[in-house]
Amino acid sequence: MFFNQFLDRKKTKNLSTSTNISINDTRNISECTPINNNKNIQKININNKDTYFEDAARLLIGKEKGSIGILQRNLNIGFNRASHIMDQLEEAGIVDSEEGTAPRRILMSLNEFETYEFISTNGQEQQNNIDVDNTLSDADMLLIYLNIIANFSNDGQQLSKLDHYIIYKCTEADQHNIINQLLTYNSSKTMKLVIYDENALSYGDYSSLSQLFIPIVSDHLKIETTIDLLKNEMTERFHKFAEIQVKDLYSYNSKATNIIPSIIFIISEIYLVKSYFIENIDLIQLLLNSKKAGIYLFMFSQFDIKHFSLGIMQDLFKVCDSRQALHMIYPEKNSMLQINNTSILKSIDNMNGKQFENYCADLLQYNNFSNIEITQASGDHGVDILAEKDSITYAIQCKCYSSNIGNAAIQQIHSGKSLYHKDVAVVLTNQYFTTQARKEANALNVKLWDRDKLYEMIKNIT
Repeated sequence: MFFNQFLDRKKTKNLSTSTNISINDTRNISECTPINNNKNIQKININNKDTYFEDAARLLIGKEKGSIGILQRNLNIGFNRASHIMDQLEEAGIVDSEEGTAPRRILMSLNEFETYEFISTNGQEQQNNIDVDNTLSDADMLLIYLNIIANFSNDGQQLSKLDHYIIYKCTEADQHNIINQLLTYNSSKTMKLVIYDENALSYGDYSSLSQLFIPIVSDHLKIETTIDLLKNEMTERFHKFAEIQVKDLYSYNSKATNIIPSIIFIISEIYLVKSYFIENIDLIQLLLNSKKAGIYLFMFSQFDIKHFSLGIMQDLFKVCDSRQALHMIYPEKNSMLQINNTSILKSIDNMNGKQFENYCADLLQYNNFSNIEITQASGDHGVDILAEKDSITYAIQCKCYSSNIGNAAIQQIHSGKSLYHKDVAVVLTNQYFTTQARKEANALNVKLWDRDKLYEMIKNIT
């Protein structure tokens, strides 16, 4: 693995020459995998294999049953991604096809699983050892992996206002909120992330995003070399600036044909790397100069900063709590959020039926529904999603239309609710309902969740 080779060289010898690794390096970087001496290994191609594919397979084989919920809970991923992985496991012959609401049967033992090598195919390549699906845009990946609807209308414009930050009293949820805001408004063209997290599962959902500069770093021995990597990148950028006689990244990007993205180095818990960061000359040099190169350091901590001292280096940071951080990083966040919610509704209007169902399934999860299941496309009797909340079960029909919904949908979901033995029937839509549909729903006790209700549900996750 190219990046790991770069990191591991620091463990064995001092580098006599500078190693330059640039974000714009076009060299082919391949991953070195262990040689398997078992001649009976069989290869199976998986279309755009998810990075959690093997972990998911071993998990379900161990539990002797398969469900999307198991994947969501144990891998800490969203519904759409878990559903995508389940489809791949079925394609590989590891789990059986879906039959109603029952868990899927496991078709392969662990010993059998280990006799196969599962290869990702169809447009998936490695850049700096990050699996990137070329069939998906940045916005698509954010929606699938993180349930984020991107708003790149002002792509990268806020990045020039960033600084180095120490953000204290910042829980894992707060960290994700800050990072997700950065991802929402900045594409991989304008921003890249470097993430250090000893608990790799905390940031697992970010592992396949195109906004990553290098794979997530979880080995504390590689912190020093990650800093070296960023120093080399900074030096490379300054050389480029000199070529066209500019002093900083933003002046360069205003003149250059191919823009260079900003890089944000995120450390999930400063206490875990405290010994390295105090009075470190290499890090101080990076902090003093990197902002001109568009490279910023965000250091999170769940603890109060008064219990922690960085010496003179603390003067190189802006120090704030998690609540203040969003306002400092995105001073226009409130107005941008309003724009983004409007943008979300417009994006939903352009979805097809299946996309809308998948989005609604994730939306329900973020609104505290559980046991969420998307039904089969055919023979669903008008029911698209099954869900539960507060011990009440729901049969939900999803309608993504360009016009208001008539009474046919009301009749379908009323019938479907009985067939699935659920408590409440719901029609969820991006539009509104006709007068006749409202009368029908009132008579049949069907709940109508229209565009206004959809908007309220969206606000709960933004």
